Amino acid sequence: MLAFWIAMVLPLLVGVLDTAFAYLTNDATTASVNAVLERYGVPPTPPNPSDWLLPALVSAVLVALWIAFAFPLRAGRQWARVTLAVFAALWLCSELMGNILAPIVVVVLGVEWDLGLSTGMLVVLVLVRLLATTGSVVFLALVFSRRSNEFFRAPRAPHPG
Repeated sequence: MLAFWIAMVLPLLVGVLDTAFAYLTNDATTASVNAVLERYGVPPTPPNPSDWLLPALVSAVLVALWIAFAFPLRAGRQWARVTLAVFAALWLCSELMGNILAPIVVVVLGVEWDLGLSTGMLVVLVLVRLLATTGSVVFLALVFSRRSNEFFRAPRAPHPG
């Protein structure tokens, strides 16, 4: 079942790449945000080395939940399919809103479009966002495909316990 592997690998891959990106770009994004804040009379804040830690922790918890629910999904548990479908739908909505709202905020606030990042980092950022968005769509399509519906309707042995 390909949906199982997407549930196992995609959140882990995107989470690791997002965390690495946040860590590597912390100083540049803080400087970019501070430049905008200064224009509006808000005092700048120094870059904090731990700014990337909270997103990393949240990502780790979400990755653990995805992986934990992937195994019951593979075992044919309907509740796991519904739970991961909700996770994927929320993730997709989050990605779409970020992909739509981020450019609008950049234009409205007058932030440098590249946030002071190198072209390579911007390419990586866009590719990770595309991976997360298309991965969520593919997961939802697979988990509710005709074959998956048949798989989840098949009779199961009662859960021991």
